Amino acid sequence: MTLGVKTISLTNSKFYFEPQYTYSAPTKFLLPLGKTSYTISFTINTYIMKLSHPFILFLLVLLVLCPAKKMFAQEEKPASTLTVTVTQDAAFGFYPLASGSFGLTPKLSLTFYSIFWTNPSFANAGTGTDWFLETGAGIGFTPAEGLLLNPAVGFTHGKLLSGGQQGVIADGMVPNLAAFYNKGRFESEFYGAYYKSLRKEGTVTTDYFLGWVYSGIVLHKHISVGAHYEQFRITRMTNDNAKSLYHWLGGYLKFTLEKGYFLRFSAGKNFTDTKSGGYPEEFYRLGLFLPFL
Repeated sequence: MTLGVKTISLTNSKFYFEPQYTYSAPTKFLLPLGKTSYTISFTINTYIMKLSHPFILFLLVLLVLCPAKKMFAQEEKPASTLTVTVTQDAAFGFYPLASGSFGLTPKLSLTFYSIFWTNPSFANAGTGTDWFLETGAGIGFTPAEGLLLNPAVGFTHGKLLSGGQQGVIADGMVPNLAAFYNKGRFESEFYGAYYKSLRKEGTVTTDYFLGWVYSGIVLHKHISVGAHYEQFRITRMTNDNAKSLYHWLGGYLKFTLEKGYFLRFSAGKNFTDTKSGGYPEEFYRLGLFLPFL
C-alpha cells in the first residue's frame, strides 16, 4: 500500500511508477506457445470487496481493454531498478518511499519497498520514538500490452494498528494490489490496500482500507492531466463501527521528464463529513518521483 502518490510512465520500454513499485519489463505479455489464456481464482473478504467496488470495476475495465497477445519468448530479464519518491498531502503529511525491483524471469520481477511515515499522530511524537514504518515485497508482471500488475504484501512496524503504547515489529499486514495502464495518450493507475492488525498491544486495534484511481490523458510528452479519486476508511475498530475517513475527488496535473522523472500535483474536494472523518473539506497532494536505476 501506499498512502501517497503512485503513477506510471513508459520510457524506452521501462515502466517507472511509485510509490511502492518500480519494474522494467517487455511491453507485451509472454505466453507459452499453445496457451492462450490463464485462469486465476481467488477469495477475498466480502466486506472489503463491498468497500472497494469502484476499484474492482476499474481493474476489470483495464483487463478488458488490454487483450493478451502471443509473442516469442525473450531471453533477457528485466533490468534492476531503484527509485525514491517523496510525497506530501493533507491527510498523511510528509512521507518518503524507497522502492526497487530485479528480474526473476523475462516476464517476472521481484519488487520491494519501504515507506518512512513521519506523521506524528502515528507515533509517540513527544519522545520522538515509535515512528510508523512499512516494508514489503511483491511481484511485477505485464499480462497485456501497456498493462502492469503488481500484487504485494507489506508489514507495518509501530503502534498504529496494534494500539499499544510502544511500537512493535509486525503490528500489521498490508496485502495490496497496484495496476497501471499506459498506452498511446491514455494513462491510468489503480491501487488498493487493506491494513490488517496482527497484534493486540492495547485495548483498541484498528484495520483500514485505502484505495485510489488516477485516469488521464497525455497532452504533450511532458504534460498530462486527469481525474483523481481516493478513499480511506476504518473497516474495523475494537468496540466501534466502521466508517469513512475521507472520499476525495479532484484532478491532477503531471510534468514528466526524460528517464521517467515526474512531478504530480492533485487537489479537490473531500465528500466525507469532516466531523465524522476528521479530515479537511479540501485535499491536496504533491509527489516527486526520482528513478536512480
